[in-house]
Amino acid sequence: MSNKLKFVVIFKKVDKRKVKKTFRSLGLSKIYIPTVFAALCAIAIYESKMQGSVVIDTEYPGYNKFINNLIEENLSELGLKEVPVIKFGFVGKESNAHDLAAKVARKKKKADLVISLSQIESLILPNKKSGTT
Repeated sequence: MSNKLKFVVIFKKVDKRKVKKTFRSLGLSKIYIPTVFAALCAIAIYESKMQGSVVIDTEYPGYNKFINNLIEENLSELGLKEVPVIKFGFVGKESNAHDLAAKVARKKKKADLVISLSQIESLILPNKKSGTT
């Protein structure tokens, strides 16, 4: 996230691979990427204490409604009372958000939060939420 509020989260490659393997074993490979993306967005919104509205880059055309619903559900799971208005648009490579993400990727800036495997699993895997599959 960038503009007035600058906040970067990362999710380690090794953990992404573990989640991907779990989704594949459940036959949910098609929704793995937008589901993880939504969970990461929700955690970033929650942890940064974002208020008002947020514009999310249209990374996965055709999945905006799915991602929006998951973000709202995840924010509710996390205990956020007032969910910001979520809009989708093309942020672009010239944006502050892209520049900030690039600096973190090149290790010129530290991420504000490293998301753990257990944080993601507790939001996206059905058996982690309810104790059943």
